[in-house]
Formats: sequence, C-alpha cells, structure tokens
Amino acid sequence: MRVFLALLALALPAFAEAHGLTGLWLVQERDAQVRVEVYRGVLCGRIVWVRDSLDRQGKLRRDRKNPEPARRDRVMRDLVIVTDLAATSADSTRWKGRVYDPRSGHTYAARLTLETPDRLKLRGYVAVPILGRTARWTRVR
Repeated sequence: MRVFLALLALALPAFAEAHGLTGLWLVQERDAQVRVEVYRGVLCGRIVWVRDSLDRQGKLRRDRKNPEPARRDRVMRDLVIVTDLAATSADSTRWKGRVYDPRSGHTYAARLTLETPDRLKLRGYVAVPILGRTARWTRVR
C-alpha cells in the first residue's frame, strides 16, 4: 500500500501539469495570485501573492474572517483556498473541489473549468450551482 501511495504522489504532479490546471493564476479582482499545485501530497490552490498584504497597522494581513477562531491568525499569503480537487471530465478540463473565500470566511463547493489554457472559470456555490457566483482567473506567465 505504501508503494502504491508513493507512486500516486509522484504521478499527481505530472498528471495535473499535463492537463493545464496547475500553475499561477491571477484572481478576477486582480488583487491576489493563486498557485495550483501539489502541496503536501494533494492538488490544491494556495495564495502566493496579495496586493494589499499589510493591514492598517503595517502588519501582515491575517485570515480574520475565518469561522474557526484558532485559524484567524493565519497569514493570507500561503493560505490554501482551493481543496479537494478531482477531475470530472475525461480530458481534465473540468474539476470539482472546494473553495474558501477569505473575504467572507465561507467555504463553498466549487466547479472549475479550463475555458482556454489561460482562462479558468471557478464557480463557488452552496448546495446547487445555481446558488453561487462565478469568477474567472487568468493564468500568469
């Protein structure tokens, strides 16, 4: 079993890279960049740049709206916001997962669609996709 898990961990980066989801993405609001990659053995999206990384006191901006008090001191940069990614199409242009919105502190179910190699549509929703919001991310080259 350990050998299988080790082989799977080695194959995930190559699988994800071959299908174009991995890489650096600029969020629709253009105030943050998210890197989708295998992180700690799991494919996820992590904030790697925030335009306003400092708060009014000149300290690093924190995850203050997190519903879990113990997590409110996490720094915004390096915050994992896209998790549980799984391909839902044979060509790996459609994915499902979960997305955390640090602006609201809520986590939503998500559908991700590679519209083009450099354009990602992310739909976050509650219960059913019609009850959600769509954002488009642009690949950073």
